[in-house]
Amino acid sequence: MKSAEIRELKKSILISVSIAMFALLSIAIISTSYVKSFLEKEKENIYANSIDYSIEHTIRRLLNDYDYRVRRVVESTNLAEFIKNRDREGLLKLLHSKYLLMKEENQNFTIMHVHLSDGTSFLRLHKPESFGDQLSHLRPMIKEIHKNHKLLAAYETGKHGTDYRIVSPIFDKDGVYIGAFELGFNPIFLLKAIEDINRINGLMFIKDSELKLYSKANDMLIDGYRLQSDIPPALEKVQFQKTLEDDVKLSVDGTRYLTHLISLKNYAGKESVKIIFFQKTSQDAKFIDNMNYRQFFIIFLGFIFLVWFLYRRFSKYELDVSELYLEQIKKIKESEEKFELFMQNVPASVFIKDESRTIIFANNTAKEFFDNKEVIGLKSENILSPKQAAQANAIDGVILEHGYIDVVEEYSDFRGEKHTYRIMGFIIKNGNAKNIGTIIVDITQSYNDKKKLEEQEELMIIQSRHAAMGEMISMIAHQWRQPISVISMYANNILADIELETLDEKSLREYTEGIETQTQELSKTIDDFRNFFKPERIMEETSVEDVLHDALGVIGKSLENNDIEVALELESCKNIETYSRELMQVIINIIQNAKDALLEKEIKDKKILISLKDEETFLSLRVCDNAGGVAKEHLFSVFDAYFTTKGAKDGTGLGLYMSKTIVEKHLHGSLEVTNVGEGACFALKLPFDHL
Repeated sequence: MKSAEIRELKKSILISVSIAMFALLSIAIISTSYVKSFLEKEKENIYANSIDYSIEHTIRRLLNDYDYRVRRVVESTNLAEFIKNRDREGLLKLLHSKYLLMKEENQNFTIMHVHLSDGTSFLRLHKPESFGDQLSHLRPMIKEIHKNHKLLAAYETGKHGTDYRIVSPIFDKDGVYIGAFELGFNPIFLLKAIEDINRINGLMFIKDSELKLYSKANDMLIDGYRLQSDIPPALEKVQFQKTLEDDVKLSVDGTRYLTHLISLKNYAGKESVKIIFFQKTSQDAKFIDNMNYRQFFIIFLGFIFLVWFLYRRFSKYELDVSELYLEQIKKIKESEEKFELFMQNVPASVFIKDESRTIIFANNTAKEFFDNKEVIGLKSENILSPKQAAQANAIDGVILEHGYIDVVEEYSDFRGEKHTYRIMGFIIKNGNAKNIGTIIVDITQSYNDKKKLEEQEELMIIQSRHAAMGEMISMIAHQWRQPISVISMYANNILADIELETLDEKSLREYTEGIETQTQELSKTIDDFRNFFKPERIMEETSVEDVLHDALGVIGKSLENNDIEVALELESCKNIETYSRELMQVIINIIQNAKDALLEKEIKDKKILISLKDEETFLSLRVCDNAGGVAKEHLFSVFDAYFTTKGAKDGTGLGLYMSKTIVEKHLHGSLEVTNVGEGACFALKLPFDHL
């Protein structure tokens, strides 16, 4: 690289880096502003969520605590007897000490009140001298508890104050409602709780329309809500809007606040209380601003240092680049030599041809096919037989047209020995020209091994099918036993009637019709089992539901005779192309496996559920039982050849193995097992299009 080119490169890179650093500085400023805004919003959300949780927690704790106390007072004293006997003096003596103790315990505790079932005030512990007044028409909560006799908790205004009230029903020993027991708390308790937990001040407003009986003297009425709490010194100079709003930013004497508005509902589910909290944000804003200035200063210094550093480095680069360039050229040559060595000795034939299909490269393995003769500059027709040359040219044509090919072909080498090859071809772009690259791997041994394996698997499928004949014949014999017995009985009846000379035309007709019915049953059994053993060589469009019914025709009687209930859920309406007899063999194997499991484990209420439905690209058949499932250690082995949990006498270990082989290699589907609920489920999936 020339010195002038290096200097120009240095100048270009320095300009590019300067522009990039300026852009980075701009992005940093914008992102910092965004982060600042995001952090402020996140802080606001955290405070809002914290306040919501604190209020929820405070009310829940109050309810849990005092609900228990109310029930303890009601249930641990003879409160009901005092009310029934209208003994105010006795009730006052009973509750007075508890009232004083609760006031001492909680400074916001204000009210202990006993009501009669007709809505009359019986005893106010906070005002013992005031009683006998009717409250049902004045206090909706009192009216509600006298009506439904259920615990209530909410804000409500009474004659002597606006409080958060817990009202519990009182029943006598016979379960008859006789009155209510009420506790009340100064609503300020929520503000104090939030101040203690979150260190922020707040104000409480109550709907003015609900302050008819009692209202704390205050002229601040906003949006229909009247202030009912004292204004803390820190908030005395706050200028309120005409409405109570959330997320409002205020500034008072240099201190910035953000409002959080919380609404609470009364016992009827309607909003009746609004609490507005004021979060200080000044300190957070100053901290973020300071962080911004520091960040900008650090980025600027970094920008200056980076430009200086790059200038110094490029000056040194100017001296070293020539040496590095020469070293890289040397390494490239070494890499080319190593690549050439690799290509020449890779255990696969590698050819490269130009667009005219002339060989321009062939490695040593490729030349061995032609007895190590030189093939560079030749075409397929110059070195192969006419038939093999036509094969090679056809492959080259596909590569040029489609860009890729992967096929298995047979070729004879120079000795005339046939080999099976996997040929992978692809386009190699060289400027505007297209070269043809082919990698040819000799797979003769593995191909022959695969064919032998497939033949062995096919033989095992046939053997598995024949192995089932014994059990099928046993089923036929079992299903024939009853019809043959009935036919024998009818024949004996005819002979007996002839012997007794009582045979008439009507009896003879009944006997012959019965024999004919049983004969048809025998014929149907033969048809069902004949379908199972029918040979099949081509795929055909088939209804899987029909195949399932054929399978149940073969094995159904065996299930019925063993008291196994079969439930069907059939939702499939599509046909598929498949080998129906092989599919029938798989279904019978799976159902037989479920039957064996149910009998082996001696399940009392034996059930098999078979479901069939169409999915998006495949048909799903599930066979589930309630035999307790497959043991965890066997889940990954049930489809292995010769694996069985039965004794050698009862199982060969081929049924499920051959079923999975048939499904995956012949039917192009999948077969899996899982434990679901009370047993095992075999899931068979068959694609609608197996190509």
